[in-house]
Amino acid sequence: MTPSIQSIVSAVVVAGTLSACAGLPMTGTTGGMGSVSGLQGYEWQVQSINGVAVNTPIRPTLNFGTTMQLTGHTSCNTYISGYVSTGSMLMIKQGALTKMACEPAVMNQEQRFLKQLSNTQMWSIDAAGTLTLTGTSGTIVATHK
Repeated sequence: MTPSIQSIVSAVVVAGTLSACAGLPMTGTTGGMGSVSGLQGYEWQVQSINGVAVNTPIRPTLNFGTTMQLTGHTSCNTYISGYVSTGSMLMIKQGALTKMACEPAVMNQEQRFLKQLSNTQMWSIDAAGTLTLTGTSGTIVATHK
């Protein structure tokens, strides 16, 4: 085989292996023991930010796409960003946010969510399927539907 054909065959074999593993559940594991696919395919609804329960009718959400794109709702605005994950490490890239105004309590929660999201450094999913994003200033805890 020529080097270019061999590279293509190797890439196809690796892609097939990775896609076969993508459906494995993350239950009972952390991000470091599985792949980023455990984050993907769900709409995660935020339950708490730094130990404070979310108290708005519309919860912040996290949607980790397979193209390394993160989208969601902040309780007031919508956002789009990118993310990078290696094992349990997670970095949220700077993104874009709509600029609607909401009541002060909702805007305060939005700011806490965005600050913590931008400080995220690690992720894990426990045996109950709860996602925890941990960073320099605290945690975001979310569950999926």
